[in-house]
Amino acid sequence: MMVSSEGQVLGGSVAPRQRRGPPVSVPEPDYSKYDENILNLFLMARFQRALERELDMATEDVGFDQIVSLSHKIRSQYNHDPLVVRRRVEAVFDDVFGGVLPVLYKSIFAERVPRISEQLAAIATSIGSQWLMGPNHLTTQMRTVEIERCRFLESSGCVNACVNGCKKPTEAFMSNAMGVDLYIEPNYEDFSCKFQFGQKPPAESDDPAFGEPCFLQCPTATRAMKSDGFLLGSKCENTPFSPTGDF
Repeated sequence: MMVSSEGQVLGGSVAPRQRRGPPVSVPEPDYSKYDENILNLFLMARFQRALERELDMATEDVGFDQIVSLSHKIRSQYNHDPLVVRRRVEAVFDDVFGGVLPVLYKSIFAERVPRISEQLAAIATSIGSQWLMGPNHLTTQMRTVEIERCRFLESSGCVNACVNGCKKPTEAFMSNAMGVDLYIEPNYEDFSCKFQFGQKPPAESDDPAFGEPCFLQCPTATRAMKSDGFLLGSKCENTPFSPTGDF
């Protein structure tokens, strides 16, 4: 089966998606102010150490690039099995944010004052995620975080990294550990994203994040590129689908 960059079936192989997102002529935001922030340095270090424990390996320098590299290693270690990758990334979240805090948050806020708990979760996400996803802002109702241009998605260059390494495990962690519904809606056209607290995610069959071909700059897709410009197989191995999903 061949699929166009718009996801249309053409027959044969998969035509690699042309680069989507901000034009190459538009420079990336200056992330140095986020990377040098004391709170962000603490969160980066904590997140990176949790990834290292999951992978049973150690790295030297703490930084965003190392975290992106480790996230690729997690998917490779579990052979890009989407359900396993999601569970392991959710376990990393438990390592970073687990303990008594989620239990207290769920019992004190989520179960008693759900709207306030959704607003608090949105505020915390807005403040604590800038090192990972870049500049963002809260909407007027304080329950949606709008990311302007996701740093992680752009750096990883992979739909799988977004869906199975961020979107699905984050939605699961917020629901299971914190008691807060969350629907994450990435936009693969401009790399923006919405974190919508208080909204249940749709079924995978109805979620527009599923069914997207991977990017031309996807590391796995690039390795699988043939000289005629098409990918080997019907899709790169970084498919976001669960085994029960429709391809």
